[in-house]
Amino acid sequence: MTNPNAENVTNPNAYHPKHNPDGHDLDTCPVCGHETFCVEGLDPVFGRVGYGQCLVCTYIRTPGAAEDEAFTEHLRSMDDK
Repeated sequence: MTNPNAENVTNPNAYHPKHNPDGHDLDTCPVCGHETFCVEGLDPVFGRVGYGQCLVCTYIRTPGAAEDEAFTEHLRSMDDK
């Protein structure tokens, strides 16, 4: 089912080379599944998992949670080798 709020979302932290070089594209929210997760930054250790808030369902991923998720992904990638 399509959420009309998800279709009208504007990224407040969009990348721009001059005005916002640290910006990010919207990511898929792990809770509602819409591409409305506003990434404020990347986990401080691995720099692979974004933290921020979904602009539709308001799910929040903290920097600590992003770091935990990145560490789990790192361990899984080591199992694949």
